[in-house]
Amino acid sequence: MRNAPNTISVNPFVKASQLKTKLPGYAVARMHALNHQTLQHLAAHHREKFLKAFKYVQTSAIGNNFTVSRGIVSCKVDGIAAYFYWEKGQTPFVVHLPSCGVEVGLPAAEELAAALEVAGHGSALLACELAVSGGRSHSYEVIRIVNSPASRAELEKLHLTTLDVIVLDKQEKQALGYDERVKILQNLPQTEKARCADFHEVNGSEKLNAYYQRQIENRQEGIVLHDLTTNVAYKIKPKFNLDLAIVGYVEGTEELAGNAVSIMGALVCGNSYQLVARVGIADPVIRERLFQALSPQRAAANYTETDSDGRPINWVRPIKVMEMNAEDAQWNDTDGKPWTNTVLQLDGDQYHYQGQGFILKPFHPTLERIRDDKAVQECTFKQINKVTLQLKQSATGKPPKIFVREVFTKTVKGNTAVRKVVGWEQQREDFPRFVIHTIDYSSGRAKPLEEATKATDREDEAKQFITDWKTTEIVKGWVKA
Repeated sequence: MRNAPNTISVNPFVKASQLKTKLPGYAVARMHALNHQTLQHLAAHHREKFLKAFKYVQTSAIGNNFTVSRGIVSCKVDGIAAYFYWEKGQTPFVVHLPSCGVEVGLPAAEELAAALEVAGHGSALLACELAVSGGRSHSYEVIRIVNSPASRAELEKLHLTTLDVIVLDKQEKQALGYDERVKILQNLPQTEKARCADFHEVNGSEKLNAYYQRQIENRQEGIVLHDLTTNVAYKIKPKFNLDLAIVGYVEGTEELAGNAVSIMGALVCGNSYQLVARVGIADPVIRERLFQALSPQRAAANYTETDSDGRPINWVRPIKVMEMNAEDAQWNDTDGKPWTNTVLQLDGDQYHYQGQGFILKPFHPTLERIRDDKAVQECTFKQINKVTLQLKQSATGKPPKIFVREVFTKTVKGNTAVRKVVGWEQQREDFPRFVIHTIDYSSGRAKPLEEATKATDREDEAKQFITDWKTTEIVKGWVKA
């Protein structure tokens, strides 16, 4: 182990005044501290063409509608994307996109730079994954250590896995095939804290499946495949997996008030958002933090949707990304009809109902994590084998609209009780036309909040339900607010 320096060497490509020291010899900064436009351009271009181009595939697809004749596979590393840059005589540093972080003094980067120099190299720009050594890594742990390391020993736990070579000895390498670039990585020095991925060449689905099974048996997250015939890259996992923009949340009630108990995820196409799935949030810490982050971003909408308990989804301007897992995902229902879901278009601070779009349906979706390392604009259809948004049914001249909203109050033993009815009409294929939602709140009851939802395609039935509700629930003592 190299001794930790007490001060950080000056690098002409990083503005020293922008660095914030976290530990002796280790400092971080934002991207504006980087004084190297060519490096920024090369890293951004690589991220766009390489890292963002990955498609997600489930294991069950291998050998069925997904085959490979010749490809390169490696074990998927769960860390954060990083670009390692070094020039002889200068301190190496690591850059992250799109989070725009810069780190100087990472032990893994210093170890790799020293090994490259000993091997006779003069410069390198490498695409890597920064992860935690020892067992399966998790991105949130990496982010915590990078930003707030508790000790030098924690920094020493971080290692770099090299995935691609962009520049070596001032020569760009991206024009080469990926198999040639892998050979370059394999011939670079491998150190304790920095080494290339465990690359293997596979020919055919049988070898691909065998490699995948070995990784899963070792409790790994999945594998990465680069198809050398089509030049398409895939991430293959046991479960279906998507990164989605968070466009809405449901606030909890009673003791969960002030918490986001579930969130709605969408794929992005320009300023259109194709709804995919709503997932629950089990972690109370994440519930509270998400509510604090999302509630100030509330956006108006001419479209209304509720959760299974009848609580409305609060639409928000998308600022966060979630990673969703599902047991399976299908494009068609059991009758062979394509699944559709709502498409919303964001115009300023308001969503407009755009229509119904063809989209897969995830079964048993769950929240894997909140991805602070990914931008909303990256949650596109490119993740799946579908190029772009496709509307089945455009919005008509009659968007969903509220036709009744009435609130009644009553004072009981000094406390104010509230009863509310809201009804809206919507024009969504395969959905009921009328929805009526009632709320009954009284702090003096064992269960203060009671809610109910009624849905029907008949206008007369909807109106009769409202009339019956008022007759039964709004009796003596209740006053219209």
